[in-house]
Amino acid sequence: MDTVQLIVEKPIDKELIEKPCDSLVPSQPVSLPTQGYLNLINDSCSCFLNCAVNLIDNLGYLKVSIISNPAEQSSNTQTLLAKILHGETNSVSELRTELHSFNHYISLTEHSDTAEALDVIFQHIDDVSHSLFSFYVQTEISCGCNNGQPRGNTVQYNTMEIKANADSAVDNTFDSMINDYIISDVNPCDECSIVRAQRCRIITETSQKYLIVNINSRREHFEGDVAPPVIPIYKGTVENEKVYICDETYKLVGAIEFVDLGMYNGQQKGHYKCWVRSGSKWAIIDDTQTYYADRFPQNICIFKTLAFEIVR
Repeated sequence: MDTVQLIVEKPIDKELIEKPCDSLVPSQPVSLPTQGYLNLINDSCSCFLNCAVNLIDNLGYLKVSIISNPAEQSSNTQTLLAKILHGETNSVSELRTELHSFNHYISLTEHSDTAEALDVIFQHIDDVSHSLFSFYVQTEISCGCNNGQPRGNTVQYNTMEIKANADSAVDNTFDSMINDYIISDVNPCDECSIVRAQRCRIITETSQKYLIVNINSRREHFEGDVAPPVIPIYKGTVENEKVYICDETYKLVGAIEFVDLGMYNGQQKGHYKCWVRSGSKWAIIDDTQTYYADRFPQNICIFKTLAFEIVR
């Protein structure tokens, strides 16, 4: 049976943990065009899609692949995205309308979710571009049935979904959430009543360059206009030069931050920002402005998505 690599962490020094709002002290904003980034305007609450595009723009292999795919072989989604990445327009409105036609949760006028936007984009790009981030997960579940022999399947995914443990006694870190993704207990088996042990193994192809990880840092239950509370997540090894996930080595190259603005009419409102590595610093792309942080926040519950590049 294949071995699964788990991450061993040092104890957390909670005195060093920052509040999300204290995670950085930005320098003066500067115009994005002078920095080589896109200059996307935020019209009709489009920051969520701006961030999705900005993240792709900074994943070099993916950007080049999307732009260079022949127009006659590209979907309309990819053609519209390529125009933005190529600098032909600084508005995502046409792309937004296209994505809305596939997923009505992507609003034409209201706040929407960056992860939803990325998901639709990833479903409508060419196979070569798709192979740069897609991966396979081999899942095995064991219980008392079948003499304890594991059973499972292999499924292709575009993104990895990890979730914070809501138990107040648990110190969530990026590493512990990855470990929970790899090995976890699921509901008791209907046949033998034994709690099933689930083990996941990530399988990467040689063409894969990136791993996109979506983070759920909120408790599930909330009422009315009260936003679900955020669960602290300490960054652990996430900013290291080498991050080990299963049998691959990665480096964090980008992230999507969500600034929570509270609940309105039962919907969570907020503003999105895109973080990308810029030398030894982090550039924070905020629509038509950018500013810098010397380090990644210690508490990463403010992030919805992390983007890693495979180190080979």
